[in-house]
Amino acid sequence: MAKVEPIRDLGRLNDILDALAADDTAIGRRRYLLFASGIWLGRRVGDLLRLKVGDVKDHEALTITEEKTGKSISLAINTRLRKIYRERLADRDPDEWLFQSRQRNPITGQAKPIDKKTAYNDMKAIEKLGRFPPGYRIGTHTMRKTFGYWYYQKWHDAETLRQLFNHSSEAITRTYIGLTDDNLQDAMRRTSTMYDD
Repeated sequence: MAKVEPIRDLGRLNDILDALAADDTAIGRRRYLLFASGIWLGRRVGDLLRLKVGDVKDHEALTITEEKTGKSISLAINTRLRKIYRERLADRDPDEWLFQSRQRNPITGQAKPIDKKTAYNDMKAIEKLGRFPPGYRIGTHTMRKTFGYWYYQKWHDAETLRQLFNHSSEAITRTYIGLTDDNLQDAMRRTSTMYDD
């Protein structure tokens, strides 16, 4: 599996959000909710897909038990994301999956959430919206990495970010959000002057 990147260009990130917000199809609305939730909550896509409308609608915080680690984390929902939920979920039932699939359980007939493959396909569609340079890869981890990248750019607090991501070290967090790659590229750009007097 190819390594995916955070979205490092704030203008591109906002353009993607605007384009998703303007798409009033069922798939467009789902993609907007998924992308907004991913970049503002910083959770793995598997954890996002298990959310129900009632977990976030009219709430200032939510508690997620991480699928990968089994650990629970309580997260405040920022004001911008709360506004999106308030506007986009007003008519939705609290018992519905936040990212509901059209597919139903063949035995019970109950609706199911979208699966990780559908979320990945949504991200590939979002990749086209972003008009990224050749070779720039995004996937479902891009949302979490983007959250981390911009959190770090704003507050330079790798320790809190490490705790939010439940990583074992700051070095892992820095590598995960692409800071190690950024630092290596900056170092190589500076080499043009290393032999100057």
